[in-house]
Amino acid sequence: MSAAPAGLPQPYHVVWTIDTEEFADPREAARYALEAVSDPQSWAHVFTVTDHDGNTVDVDLDETEETAERCRRRSRSMP
Repeated sequence: MSAAPAGLPQPYHVVWTIDTEEFADPREAARYALEAVSDPQSWAHVFTVTDHDGNTVDVDLDETEETAERCRRRSRSMP
């Protein structure tokens, strides 16, 4: 697949993973996960995002803009 033109919407696969406590059934475990990711005070704000070319990055939504800019500069300087 070729890269989407810059600035145009493209599909992404977004994954959030959690290891839960023991629950009676899968639905109960899913409810627990939904509560965790929906809570603004939760630590559950790190996602693994893959674009349509298979490039994967971890995105921390709690990261400050200053930290994000340092990461962008560091990734641009890598060979």
